[in-house]
Order: sequence, then C-alpha cells, then structure tokens
Amino acid sequence: MRKDIPDTICGTCKRSSGKCSWSAKFVPVEGWEAIPTKIAVDKRFDDSYAVLSCPQYVENTRYKPKYKYTFRKGSEEKVCIGKEETEAFAGTYESEVRRIARHGRTIHGYSIEMCLV
Repeated sequence: MRKDIPDTICGTCKRSSGKCSWSAKFVPVEGWEAIPTKIAVDKRFDDSYAVLSCPQYVENTRYKPKYKYTFRKGSEEKVCIGKEETEAFAGTYESEVRRIARHGRTIHGYSIEMCLV
C-alpha cells in the first residue's frame, strides 16, 4: 500500500455495501474526486481508486464496524482483526479487502472470510 495516497472514504460510507455504482459494479461514481490506484488481487494488480469525496457519500455515524478477516491458502491460515493489521497483511485498503471478500474473489491467492467482531 502506498503511504502517499490517502485512505478511501468508502469504508465509512453507508452505501459501501452495494448501494452505489462503485461498490455494486466497480463503475466510478459520477462527480467523485478519486485517485487511481492499483490493488493486489490474486496474482495480478487490478485498477481501483482512493475516493477522496463523493456526491453519494453518506457517513456511517451510528456504527463503526470492526471486522475479523480469515485469509486461507491451502492449509495456511492468517487471521487479521482491525484495519491496520488487515491492511499490512493484504497490502491494500481494508475497504478493498471487504469488497473483494463480498465478491468471492481472492487476494494474493488467499480466499477471504470476514465477520463482524
């Protein structure tokens, strides 16, 4: 993860679970301010964005979820809890890890299971 690119706001948005064109279909939201980035998915890098502002953004002020991620590759298993640990292991933003997990994709060859803690 590049430290010179700010974190995306998608992780704190109420619409981040498939209720906007980006989280639902990976189509950029018209009118957003975002920096193009790359994320590691499987053994390749996919195009992504660090979203700085978005006209559809709705802050989730009532509930700030904390997730536990279980990364599995064969018999290898790594459990990460919280944003910092997850981003350090995955090499990308936690919001991207959630999106990849929701779509049943893998990252660095690891399948991902997630649950709220």
